[in-house]
Amino acid sequence: MKTFQNRLPVMTVFLAVVAAGQNRPNLTGTWELTSVERDGQTFSPAKTNSGETHVIVHREPKLTFNMTLRRKGSANRTVELAYTTDGVAGQVGYKIGADGARTPINGSAHWEGQTMVYEQQFPNAKQNQLSRIIRYLQLEKGGTRLSARNVYWLEGRQEKLEAKWTWEKKP
Repeated sequence: MKTFQNRLPVMTVFLAVVAAGQNRPNLTGTWELTSVERDGQTFSPAKTNSGETHVIVHREPKLTFNMTLRRKGSANRTVELAYTTDGVAGQVGYKIGADGARTPINGSAHWEGQTMVYEQQFPNAKQNQLSRIIRYLQLEKGGTRLSARNVYWLEGRQEKLEAKWTWEKKP
């Protein structure tokens, strides 16, 4: 009996960790960007002649994104990302230009409670520096809205910018 009593706290912690992992939101779906809030202003893709569609496949611990980025007057760009949600950093995908050029993206992903946190780092050709993005994703409105707090900056600069992005799930 003494051995069982000694193991009971360990078993309780193990079961709590397993139960917490099972309650993670599933981000799978096709998501259309509806708004970006930055510096107290809200921008809609329709008004800025741009748009984004994210196709997410989430089978824990794997998380993949296929993003189509649309800007008026230029060809669509694509971003393909594949993460594991264990926080291990490495190459996670590519930005694919209209000309087919593939720019590697490094990053990692992990859970903070019910929030998926994923990071990206990639070369910014215009600034000749690395761009960094940390995105905190959460499901809202019963799983029909995906929101993200984005923190982004250029490596070597102190100034970090923040924005809130919102997508609606397409049927």
